[in-house]
Amino acid sequence: MRTAILMAALLAGTPAAAQTAADEDFDPKSVRIEDAIACKLDVRTYNGFAFWLAGTEDGARQLGWAKIEGPDPLLSEYRLPAPVEAFGHRADHIAFSSSAVVAVLDGVDAETLAAGLAVPNMIPDRSKFRGERELTKRIERDDDLKMPFTYVTALTISTVDSHPGATLAGCSYRAQEGDR
Repeated sequence: MRTAILMAALLAGTPAAAQTAADEDFDPKSVRIEDAIACKLDVRTYNGFAFWLAGTEDGARQLGWAKIEGPDPLLSEYRLPAPVEAFGHRADHIAFSSSAVVAVLDGVDAETLAAGLAVPNMIPDRSKFRGERELTKRIERDDDLKMPFTYVTALTISTVDSHPGATLAGCSYRAQEGDR
């Protein structure tokens, strides 16, 4: 079910994913998850990688990742074979949502991490943390579809009830139809 959710969510980025996936030189196994989490990829590369991961039965296995059946049905979670560095912390557990990949940082305070990364909390009562800071925004015209697409990368930090004591920090990669 989670794979279906991820695939459906990625459909918004289909032109970008299809273009990267069609590129003969693109090898999704060469994408470093640390780079994806740190917003170092472009939207097309990320979408090509995420499409490959969601659409390949053994993609996670090829990367050495172990699927985790976590408590949040909106997240596809994986245990990594070795910890990765994410925003000055080590993480061995990652999660994908509809357009983002995040490191699950156990014991890391969201407010402190966000302050260091200039990510404001968008929840006024501060009962949880949900913040985002846009890093890049590019509008391109897709000649095949005869319409513009907006590509956005944004640093994201949040807390969720399904992961008490943890902060989810990473990058959102969005391809949106139109020039907004």
